[in-house]
Amino acid sequence: MLVVSGCGVKGISSDCLVSPELCPVGTECDPETRLCQKLNVQSCRSADECSPDKPLCNASRCVACDQLSADKADSDCHALLPTLHACVRSGPRRGQCGECQKNSHCVDVERPVCDVAAGRCRPCQQHAECTESGVCMLSGEALELSTLPSLQDVSKGSCVPRSRVLLVDSDRCQKGGTTDGSVEHPFCEVSAALAKGDLVAVRARQSGGYGAVSIERSTDGAGSVAIIGPGRDLTAPAVLGGVSVTGLGTRVLLSDLTVKSDATAVVCSTGAQLALSRVVVQKSTIGVDAPSCGKLTIQQSLIASNRSYGLRLGSATKAYRVVNTQLSTNGQSQVGAAGVVFAAGPVGTFAWNTLISNGPPNQDGGGIQCDAMAAAVVISDSIVVQNGRKPGMDGQGFPLGTQFLGSCRLARVIVGLDAVSALAPNEGVARAIPDLDRDLRLLNTPNNRLIAIDKGKADDSVLVDFFGGERPRGMGYDLGSHELR
Repeated sequence: MLVVSGCGVKGISSDCLVSPELCPVGTECDPETRLCQKLNVQSCRSADECSPDKPLCNASRCVACDQLSADKADSDCHALLPTLHACVRSGPRRGQCGECQKNSHCVDVERPVCDVAAGRCRPCQQHAECTESGVCMLSGEALELSTLPSLQDVSKGSCVPRSRVLLVDSDRCQKGGTTDGSVEHPFCEVSAALAKGDLVAVRARQSGGYGAVSIERSTDGAGSVAIIGPGRDLTAPAVLGGVSVTGLGTRVLLSDLTVKSDATAVVCSTGAQLALSRVVVQKSTIGVDAPSCGKLTIQQSLIASNRSYGLRLGSATKAYRVVNTQLSTNGQSQVGAAGVVFAAGPVGTFAWNTLISNGPPNQDGGGIQCDAMAAAVVISDSIVVQNGRKPGMDGQGFPLGTQFLGSCRLARVIVGLDAVSALAPNEGVARAIPDLDRDLRLLNTPNNRLIAIDKGKADDSVLVDFFGGERPRGMGYDLGSHELR
């Protein structure tokens, strides 16, 4: 084998995958050694005689498809096999023929999305990937869409058919005219769509938001409702002016939306079940209030900048699950406010969350407040730092103030400088402050490797983090809402 390497001049790469021009005529880049080698020429009369890594027959020799012009490569790949539509031009499958170049090439309903880099069709992983309906049958959603009667025959990972979704688009609706939830005649308001069906996709408005919605369904088993937006982190998200769910037969999923109100943004009462997935709840009086919720589920959501409590669980609420969620800058100017308040009564899971800068300064309990009788409340695998507390140290140098009030129990929690870290019955409480970026992601620092990374308890029910990244990634689970490595 003739091997030709780059000259290694400073500032010039000797990696032929990075710099293909290093390989002279008559040689090619070996993807394993990343060095130029003599062409391994395989003669051919047709593409049937070629291998997958050099799938096309050109000038009587087998070649990788990326050695041809884009149009010819794509055309020759499709001629090779009708299910192949494109030449893969990057990544580990570079030079091979791929099955797709765009979503329309993916005809398998259970694999509707084209991974362009890999040239392969795959299941949808976000609602926004389903461009026609705006709704994906996601696996692991806080409230499974399969609970909706209209979707029980739709497979996981597939895009919900457009005909089963009611579209709300205030910028394109005919105010005072025909509205039926179709692309041509979308509803102007979410409340109008909910009066006609159980699955609503909401488009962002160019300015402002939609009105508040109040949802109550019967107890006949047909009480599930889903409201799906275009995404959590968009510059222009779909904004609702408040959501109230009530009634024993009511089950509501809010996903990829923003909710903000002049009063309480989200209310769950009288036995309803409410699930928030990738929802932003912000700039309201109270973020999420659950005085008497049957079950409240919050995952991958941001509760921030609410004037009073971020999240309040009342004594008549039965169950909760809050994971992979961030609560920040809630109640900073209101006496007695906090990021989270637990009354005695509800039971559930509060884990893998990050709480920072909640509650007013110079006042204890700015992070989490637990009723004195709420002994079952366990805060685990989370980061609770720099929330409101009284300043000062005792005679032994321990802090006097605490971000917690009541009978909260901590397990594998980072609290930083806080009086609670010196008190039982707390397990694995770290005093150090984690290093976070502006989005509350863990930074790969020695401090974080010491106190946060791989320090969580394995939990098969938690498979992603706040940002949608895989959990775990390294030797174990990282504390807080972000899985770094």
